[in-house]
Amino acid sequence: MLHVGGGAGAFLVAAALSALALWEIWVLGEVPHQRSGSDHNPLAQFGQGVRSAFHAPVVASLITLVFLHCAFTMGYDAALPRLASDVLGASGTAYSLLVMAIGGGSLVGAFLLAGFARRVHCGYLLFATSILSGLTLVPLGYAVSWPGALLAAAAVGLTQSMFIALATTLLQIATPDHVRGRVLALYWGSSGGVMAFSNLATGRLADGFGTGAVLALPGLAFIVVTVLSLCAPPLREIYGRRLATTAVPSVPGAGRRPTREVTSG
Repeated sequence: MLHVGGGAGAFLVAAALSALALWEIWVLGEVPHQRSGSDHNPLAQFGQGVRSAFHAPVVASLITLVFLHCAFTMGYDAALPRLASDVLGASGTAYSLLVMAIGGGSLVGAFLLAGFARRVHCGYLLFATSILSGLTLVPLGYAVSWPGALLAAAAVGLTQSMFIALATTLLQIATPDHVRGRVLALYWGSSGGVMAFSNLATGRLADGFGTGAVLALPGLAFIVVTVLSLCAPPLREIYGRRLATTAVPSVPGAGRRPTREVTSG
């Protein structure tokens, strides 16, 4: 679209799709939920979310794992332009193909997870996609041909989308209704924030060391982190869960909740 309509056309289409998404949210109407109290002070609400998260080992462990995942494996955006131009000798349009391959892999991962969530061992899949989301960065960083680069990019998108969807689902199920929004705010704020710094560091290091090492080494480091996470009892228990249901331990004091099944974050 950049080639056909320029930046303005691409942004207009993106804005139209965003407007459609907002309309779909609007027609849902109000969703009943348990109120968390009358305190409207945003700092107090944020503090409540932090306390709720870190008083529950499962919630704190999942947030930490995803935080490290975003720090080590999701800074590749900043290295893709150099990978496209310097290594593969391509133009900006070809760089867009890399991004599209990642997006296509993410879509495939989301559909696979939604379609087979009840047939796979979700705990094993979370552990496997955690490993693979780091491992797939190695062939992406050292790709020497366009078919190989596009295939590796699609694998990165597939494994990372499945890992994030599973982790987010398990986190939401383990968090009681009245603090879920605040815990998710901490979760997305911390992971998104560290991802921004990871992009900054990746872009700077790629100038000096090339894309191969800058993508591969953090990916391999996160594999080590995932293996070491087996030493954490809350994560080890999650890896053993077959279904993404309320069988996941919840925040202490939350009480019983109706069983729900969620297949994507």
